[in-house]
Amino acid sequence: MAIDLGSTWCKAGYFDTEWHLLASGRAFSRFGLGYGANEAEMERVWSALCTAVRAANQALDDQPRPEAIALSCRGGSGVWLAADLRVLPVPSFELAAAEVQVTINELYEQPIWGDAGPFAYGYAPAAIGRSVWLRRHEPEIWAQAARSGSLHDWILLRLTGVWVTDPASGAGGYPWPEAALNLAGLPADAFPESQPQEQIAGWLIDDAACDLDLPSGIPVVVGCHDGVAANIGTGVVQSGDACITLGSNLVVRAVTGERLPDCFGYPILQDRWAWVRGVHGIAAQIDAIVGVLDGGGDPVAPERHATLTAAAEALDTLPDELEMPTLPRGFDEERRQQAREALAAGFSPGQIYRATLESAANSIAELVNLARYDGADCRRYVVTGAAAANDLLLRLLGAVLDAPIEIGDNEAGLRGAAVLAALGAGLFPDSDHAIATMVPPGRIIAASPDERAALNRSRRRSMTDTSAAPGDAARRRVM
Repeated sequence: MAIDLGSTWCKAGYFDTEWHLLASGRAFSRFGLGYGANEAEMERVWSALCTAVRAANQALDDQPRPEAIALSCRGGSGVWLAADLRVLPVPSFELAAAEVQVTINELYEQPIWGDAGPFAYGYAPAAIGRSVWLRRHEPEIWAQAARSGSLHDWILLRLTGVWVTDPASGAGGYPWPEAALNLAGLPADAFPESQPQEQIAGWLIDDAACDLDLPSGIPVVVGCHDGVAANIGTGVVQSGDACITLGSNLVVRAVTGERLPDCFGYPILQDRWAWVRGVHGIAAQIDAIVGVLDGGGDPVAPERHATLTAAAEALDTLPDELEMPTLPRGFDEERRQQAREALAAGFSPGQIYRATLESAANSIAELVNLARYDGADCRRYVVTGAAAANDLLLRLLGAVLDAPIEIGDNEAGLRGAAVLAALGAGLFPDSDHAIATMVPPGRIIAASPDERAALNRSRRRSMTDTSAAPGDAARRRVM
């Protein structure tokens, strides 16, 4: 069984020994935990996971007992637990996001990371920085903290009773650095131990089994960050490969093999790292624009995107004066205003939607340019995520990258978690054998010459000069 807790949907699925997805279930999970969480929010996440698993169970003919369970989980949220494992509330984190980021940035500049440097520790500077901020600004809450980890770690604890993490969700596979932990004021064992992602973490405990409607005692592997699962589930694990997630966020994970020393990234497999950057919140922004264009509001079903895509595909080109630039996360209302102003100026919904897709494609191209500048050799591009079903977007992306695009499994996160479950169950000798067997090649799509020519206009207009400040360490950090 594979579970993929993403930023929009939590999905669960069963794979057979031919590696077909036999049955699946899903539950909506687009509720942000920000920089921290409280018990009610975490229970909401757990409820979504249980709903997805139970739906997958019901889709099977027989009562399921999988050989192993693996979790793929979105990152980004800090979780603090009391000694009794109660989730501590940190409501001020969402309001103080900028202050927290300043604290995290301070940690990057301090000589507390040894010879490896802060980027070797992946998300650790962010995780420790949040604890430092909590200690400074919420001393009463911090005084109760006995454990600090990520959403992945809390879910795994809920499943197995074991406090461990995977290399990408934790400190990049390194031990948590003692000098950095001293700033947080928490003992080393407050942070979860990093273990190989295919290793069995523990066995499904009775309470979790009851919630999931599964037998207890099923092996649960450590699992991974959802970005890692996407790379594994698309077979993007060799140096020169780049996995592009077109989901709640636009993310590029370019496999480098060895770690690039001055850039944010995390390990995809134990011996292979990836350069990682993204544009966060893009799906919500595009949905906001769709709600204005067709008047349907939220939530936005896939068929509404399909209707606008058909109108956009009928266009040969766009007016030079129409621009729909991508904005930072949280600017959904500003994106709605962009759409309202474009409609008022006389542009059609198809034109506005196509300009939005062109902007998204250009944003990805900017990330790829930055990855190349930093030393990642991007030669093969594989896409996954819900928007990978949009052939127009993929052709636009192929045009700005001047390369064919391979379409990976739309449920790459599930398939990647299934690979880890299969490894934990001992069905393969190593990850390369498992991936070669379980991950099929994808369909190739390429832009036409006319589309490449049309995109030259918008690319010249909207792409930023990524070589202007390549040494700026702040922009290389995960935000």
